[in-house]
Amino acid sequence: LGPPQAGKTTLLKHIASRLDSDIDVKGDTLFNGVNPSRDLLPRIVSYTPQIDNHTPVLTVRQTLNFAFDCTMASFAGRLAQQGGLKQSHDQKGKFDMRNKVNVLLTYCGLEGCQDTVVGDGVLRGISGGEKRRLTIAEQLIGVPMVHCMDEITTGLDSAAATDIVRS
Repeated sequence: LGPPQAGKTTLLKHIASRLDSDIDVKGDTLFNGVNPSRDLLPRIVSYTPQIDNHTPVLTVRQTLNFAFDCTMASFAGRLAQQGGLKQSHDQKGKFDMRNKVNVLLTYCGLEGCQDTVVGDGVLRGISGGEKRRLTIAEQLIGVPMVHCMDEITTGLDSAAATDIVRS
């Protein structure tokens, strides 16, 4: 979109309503001609930052389950009740919203490392490419309609960047 310091991150944060409150913004941001309230934006717009920030002692699956619990659990319960569905946990043939975690593990190519801790500079864990795909999967676990991904391939080699773009 532009060279360094051109305002790409600021634009994406503005679209996702993640700007610091002391920044003065003028004008309206419309989504398909609609100007949603500031309270609604975090629910319909996800923002994937440049830097991966995870709890290093959790596994990949635990990280996605935690993201599900924070963003989808109450929504899934309401959706199931409205549809007359009974939520189940691992009962074959029943409705299970938590299956979205399994779908994202497959979609983002994280099945092979789902039981590996995420890790950090001290604790050995998943690779940089896997960490980046986990960051993206965390944002996709909710129900956003717009995804703002800020330099999702920065710091990765060409093979890892290609994997992310393909997934």
